Amino acid sequence: MSNGDKKETFESWWTRVLDVHDYAKDPNDPKHYYDYKAAYRSGHKIPKSGEHWSSEFKHDLHENRYIKQKDGSWLDSKYNKKAEFEDVLMQRWDRKEYEKRLFK
Repeated sequence: MSNGDKKETFESWWTRVLDVHDYAKDPNDPKHYYDYKAAYRSGHKIPKSGEHWSSEFKHDLHENRYIKQKDGSWLDSKYNKKAEFEDVLMQRWDRKEYEKRLFK
């Protein structure tokens, strides 16, 4: 399969994503905080509306990267490992600074 064919295949896949999800039309839009092209290359199925995408393709600044557990600890969902509260705070700070620059 040539690169041109692969791109068309991704475009078709992305069109189907947009049929299900209310996302920005550009899959590279920084507001996504998600690598949809990597998800596509991995064979990720398009989740139904309200379902979640796989965490492995989240941008490091994705708002749901760190998930608080019932016991009060934190999980880094992108790497499926325990996180420290300092990691959560630093990521939130970095995201705020990133958004200041991005959405001036």
